[in-house]
Amino acid sequence: MKKVLTGIAAGALLLLITGYIFYFRPYYYLFNGGKIEFTPEIRKELIRSQYLQMLTHEDALYFCSREGLEKRSIDGTSEWTKPYQMLSPTLKNAGDYFVVADILGHDAFIFHKSGFMANVRENLPIISAWINDEGQIALILESDLENRIKIYGKDGVPLIERGSVLSQDGYPVALALSDDGIHMVTSYADAFNGKLETKVTMFGFADYHEDLDEFIVRADVYENELIPELHYFGAKSLWVIGNRQAHIYPMASSKEIYAQPKHIEMQGDIEQVYYTKNEVLVYSDTKEIGVSRYRLKVYHYDGELTAEYHFADSPQLITVQGENYFIINQEKIFKYRGAKMIWEYPFYERLEGFHEISTDRYLLIKPMGYTVWKLKQMY
Repeated sequence: MKKVLTGIAAGALLLLITGYIFYFRPYYYLFNGGKIEFTPEIRKELIRSQYLQMLTHEDALYFCSREGLEKRSIDGTSEWTKPYQMLSPTLKNAGDYFVVADILGHDAFIFHKSGFMANVRENLPIISAWINDEGQIALILESDLENRIKIYGKDGVPLIERGSVLSQDGYPVALALSDDGIHMVTSYADAFNGKLETKVTMFGFADYHEDLDEFIVRADVYENELIPELHYFGAKSLWVIGNRQAHIYPMASSKEIYAQPKHIEMQGDIEQVYYTKNEVLVYSDTKEIGVSRYRLKVYHYDGELTAEYHFADSPQLITVQGENYFIINQEKIFKYRGAKMIWEYPFYERLEGFHEISTDRYLLIKPMGYTVWKLKQMY
């Protein structure tokens, strides 16, 4: 009996040690009221005139200019550069892939985080570009009488093309591709009849056909509403977001891919929308006077409200990454996962970006440069 008790005690001690090493120690801030400390590790200056746009991904920075795209490590070392010539480049990212498209120009470049992959050149001007997690890009092209949607693989090979007549379909506002490339949704705004209508059309590309009309699996019209936000959560749900409402379409593998949508009325005008891995963050301005003027609502991808925050003044920055999101106001930085606050940290400087490089390192982008913080554990 004594040996059994000794074995149990040894097992419990081993469990405690394992828990301390792999959970308690790395996530100590979960047990001390969310109080942590940071220490600066790297400081770098930025020369704004050298680029038009900057994105962060993992432990690198991507600088987009009219002359090319450059990837740099956080210590400032250049890892690769791809030269090009564009008048109005725009840089977008999904997963490990990037697209640089020349708005009102004719070129789009596809990149992986490891470097350049393919170049697409169009005859018609590009007015919008999107990319999914698999590196597929969608381009909307414009002519006087029609618009065209063209989808390319990450190797630049054309996959799908569809035309729309401006006088019948309206003007393209937004587009989204599912990560597997099987589903696509578009929104077109039509104001020719004296009232605003937005046509939301869902396409399925599981089986390719010569007749593109066979791709349409559902189409809805929303009156007096502009739809600038479309987002897929895998094959689980599609979010269609207007200026004051959100419409959530559950998805299934059956013939009726899109079920009847759930409609959510937002309080105030939707100013910004953010997406974590499984959530939608909707930031709105109610125009009311008081502590609840600005609101951030967090929804699960199925439409369930999981958290809500009210602000008297607009936060200076909201950013998302993976399963986490960060709210930065004039006094503190907060890290959340779902409805749970992970930590908070006092901070009074102006920030333009905040990025979690790893569980213990953070990138702070400021007007004149950036700083890398290292998490200082408290024991």
